[in-house]
Amino acid sequence: MRQTLCEDLDEMENLGIIKTSNSPNVSPVAVVEKKDDSNRICIDYKQLNKLTVFNPHPMIPPADVFQGMGNSRYFSKINLNKGCWQIPVRQQDIPKTVFVTMDCHHEFLRMPFAMMNSRAILTLSVKMILRGMEYVVEYVDDLLVHTPTWEDYVNTLRELFKRLQRANFTVRPSVLYLLYNYITLSFLVS
Repeated sequence: MRQTLCEDLDEMENLGIIKTSNSPNVSPVAVVEKKDDSNRICIDYKQLNKLTVFNPHPMIPPADVFQGMGNSRYFSKINLNKGCWQIPVRQQDIPKTVFVTMDCHHEFLRMPFAMMNSRAILTLSVKMILRGMEYVVEYVDDLLVHTPTWEDYVNTLRELFKRLQRANFTVRPSVLYLLYNYITLSFLVS
């Protein structure tokens, strides 16, 4: 597992997600194997989270996801590629994100997943991108497109991808479901 951890860290560094660090702040790391045999790097930010002011920005309740979908005929589900990593860490906060492995210290240049306010910041950022888009709903790191007409569907997707590109957000092609008559979250929507 150590070898794959080093490979994952090298990839993250090449992508500009992390860089090596000499900051005295450190949080420990654990590596968990995922179902697809890849690794999930889990950083324990417990100590840092104790010093963090909680900024609640709640996710949309599942029942609210259905609002306005009653007349929709065209659906898409678009997954944001590693959602939190798409948001830069403020320069003054980078040294706080340091984590330590057996080989070295790294710090995040893009927002890590495990910090107290990571999810809230991602949710708020996505809501700002989607502001005014009638047929797009954000749910965790998925964007749900639902429209009653083909014309609305095409126009909505065009506008959504334009906004994502402007915000430098990317989507994961392997979890891109376009032109469905239903979508599945943790539940079926049709």
